[in-house]
Amino acid sequence: VAVKFLDGSLDFVYVDGCHRYSSVLADLSGWWPKIKSGGLLAGHDFICPHEPLGGWGQEIQPAVVEFASLHSVDIWLVPEMTNDPWSYYFKKP
Repeated sequence: VAVKFLDGSLDFVYVDGCHRYSSVLADLSGWWPKIKSGGLLAGHDFICPHEPLGGWGQEIQPAVVEFASLHSVDIWLVPEMTNDPWSYYFKKP
């Protein structure tokens, strides 16, 4: 779907698609150009503390960390209702 949007046209995107490593990396890479400077790219299931063996976090965390490293951006975590940081985001410089 990201290809339908102009580069630099969005302030915020929240990704919660396929949770496999390669799909998360592809989603982040596809949406990143669409985000305006100062905008946020966010996603879900970075940490899954109540799931056996960390749930989808096992696939999502390495993709998010790799993406952040490639783009020299910090990973910010968002506590949800249980105070567990399931969501993450990057701020585009």
